Amino acid sequence: MISVIIVAQVIGLKNPCSKKAYQEFFPHPESEHYYIQCSKRGDMYLKECTGDKIWSTKLQKCDESESQSQIKTLANRYKMKQLLAVKKTSSADTTTPSTVSKPEQIIAKEKALENLEIENRNIIHEMNGEKQIDGLKKEMMAVETEQLKDMITKQAEINRQNVHRTAAQKLIEEIQLQKQRQMLELLNRQGQVQTQNVVEQQRIREKDLLDQQVENMEFMIQKNKNILNGIVKDQRVREKAEIEEQKKKQQELLLASIKRREKEREMCSRVSCPSGFRCALDEKDNETLICLHA
Repeated sequence: MISVIIVAQVIGLKNPCSKKAYQEFFPHPESEHYYIQCSKRGDMYLKECTGDKIWSTKLQKCDESESQSQIKTLANRYKMKQLLAVKKTSSADTTTPSTVSKPEQIIAKEKALENLEIENRNIIHEMNGEKQIDGLKKEMMAVETEQLKDMITKQAEINRQNVHRTAAQKLIEEIQLQKQRQMLELLNRQGQVQTQNVVEQQRIREKDLLDQQVENMEFMIQKNKNILNGIVKDQRVREKAEIEEQKKKQQELLLASIKRREKEREMCSRVSCPSGFRCALDEKDNETLICLHA
């Protein structure tokens, strides 16, 4: 049954079977010696009528062709005519008057026999024609069978070629896939190398930048040191100048104090103060003498 389904698909028959609207039998669209049987699942099966039978849609089965039925009908007619002829001759023998001569009865029988022979010849001729038609149908069936075999063989060859082509295509696809994998591996390696180079370059740039920053920091430190040294030096110079100035002021104050004492001593030597007082210069006016409590 599976081979029948495959053959039906190979010769390009359209599947008339359906699950929804189930119908068991369908006539073959091209040959009356075949018919299609459907399963309830919707599968199509191609079947052949046995012998000289053809598919009858009316009877829903393989039946004798019209030619075969015509031959049987003609044969039955022939038999009926023979029986009728025999009855007519027998009735003629019984009904003919005694005045009819015997040779005339024989002549009537001979004519009836000749008519039967002519009818037999016509029937045989018709039967021969029907046989020729049956022969042509058989030849057509044989041709259709050969064509069907050729179509199956060609389709099988096409299927084999398709299988070989599919295998070749699969092999080509596998080779291409292998090449793509190799290319991806190569690209990955190149990417890894490039990544390493980029990382190394980044490290070098970072190192150079760090060195530059260190140099800048050292320069700034040195500069700050110089600035601090200059500030310290200036501070020291200022402090030294201030100290010298203070010393100078102290010396000036000391000299002024000495001079004031000498002046006070000299001027007080000229003046005498009462008992319990001492002579001194006025702090506001260095030219005036005052007597202060001792």
